[in-house]
Amino acid sequence: MGNILVVNRHKYKGSGLYIGRGTPFGNKFIRGRDGNKEEVIAKYLEWLRSEYKAHGRVYHALMELVDSVSDGEDLVLVCSCKPLSCHADVLKEA
Repeated sequence: MGNILVVNRHKYKGSGLYIGRGTPFGNKFIRGRDGNKEEVIAKYLEWLRSEYKAHGRVYHALMELVDSVSDGEDLVLVCSCKPLSCHADVLKEA
């Protein structure tokens, strides 16, 4: 089983999977408009669960990540929030 690491895109210089807005895993909920940091992370979790159940584009992208980590590959998730908590933490746990 590979490891999953979440890094800040402004500080990390290696390769990884960018998961910001505009990507299948980007958080569609915006702090301020959709709630505070904790609320938008909770909304992302619910959204990710519904996307998983729908077996659509996000489901298939998530399964690709699971397969790569299951095969022993390390996975680096790249976002703008780290080291603060963010949707990447939800994705990592999923």
